[in-house]
Amino acid sequence: MSKATAYFYVFPFLIWFGFYLIKRFRWQAWKPALIVGSISLLLNISHYLRNYNLFASPLGEPSGYRNEILGVNILISNILRNIALHIGTPIGLWNGKANRLIQLIHIFIGVDYNDPRTTFSQTFFVPGGWSTIGITGNENSAGNLLHLALIIICIIIFLARKSLRKESYIFTYLIATVSTFLIFCYLLKWQAWNSRLHLPLFVLISPFVGVVLSKLKKQKIAIFIVTFLLISSLPWVFFNRYRPIIDSNNIFQTPRIEQYFSNRPFLKGTYTGAVEFLNSKKCSNIGLSMGNDPWEYPLWVLLQQNNQKIFKIQHINVTNISASLEKEASYQDFEPCGIISMETKKSKQKKYQEINFKDKTYVRSWDSPELGVFIK
Repeated sequence: MSKATAYFYVFPFLIWFGFYLIKRFRWQAWKPALIVGSISLLLNISHYLRNYNLFASPLGEPSGYRNEILGVNILISNILRNIALHIGTPIGLWNGKANRLIQLIHIFIGVDYNDPRTTFSQTFFVPGGWSTIGITGNENSAGNLLHLALIIICIIIFLARKSLRKESYIFTYLIATVSTFLIFCYLLKWQAWNSRLHLPLFVLISPFVGVVLSKLKKQKIAIFIVTFLLISSLPWVFFNRYRPIIDSNNIFQTPRIEQYFSNRPFLKGTYTGAVEFLNSKKCSNIGLSMGNDPWEYPLWVLLQQNNQKIFKIQHINVTNISASLEKEASYQDFEPCGIISMETKKSKQKKYQEINFKDKTYVRSWDSPELGVFIK
């Protein structure tokens, strides 16, 4: 709801909605448009204003996700590379051939498939292994091969059958949905974990697939496909790698704190150890020095667990644009008794023996490979 990608998915449908209002209500169209627009604005206005005051943009801090060069060839490149995230299989030969074909097409259209101006972080590749279909994999990068194949088949059936093409609402819906994907590919850099950002697209196009299947003359085929999809989904519903419903470590028997660390179990002992140390020092004003890619949420949960004391947690020695907030009264008066410093590879922070904040020195008093705790 707060990601800027939401606007890519909304925009084509907003245009469709606008034309619909004008066609139905003529000059009275402004009334329902005003109601819808007002509700949307009320839901987001505080978020917009806070972002604008700090970043001069209602969507927040400008990032490096946007394509630095645009064009039809860039659009084709990103369409191919984003689709590639869903065609990976455990069959190495297939992945290698698909990877080579996409690379050859890039040579033909004159685009470097690893161009940093259109590629965020990792270099392009067609994913492989069992993780591509979610087995033993991460939900952030698993593809949707079966769903992609079904969508392509349904689009072909729709285009081939004149009776279906005559249904204007189906065609308009398909155009709006496909447009969301084209906008996504045109504006955003490719990244290895884009498949998770494609989830709204697969949800949006599922009504189209449902309508096409319902129009098949042989309904047994549609029933078979739906039944197969439902049955094939069960392993991922019940035996999810991180939050299984049926397993020895299922969500009903696993303590809630452990579930917070299901994706990063190696950090549980570190986080709980740091919090226990601060509790032993009766420290309730805690500064955070997190570096890049901070993962602070578990600290908030652990600090408040089984403790009636009110904690105040604040980032210190901030180096990005939000450092300007430290001048505000609510931040100026903050004086931590302890500081937690994140020192993982992603944080890109060096291990220091001392941290200085507001002319006061904090000394490393508790240590682990990923976190350090400093006491004044």
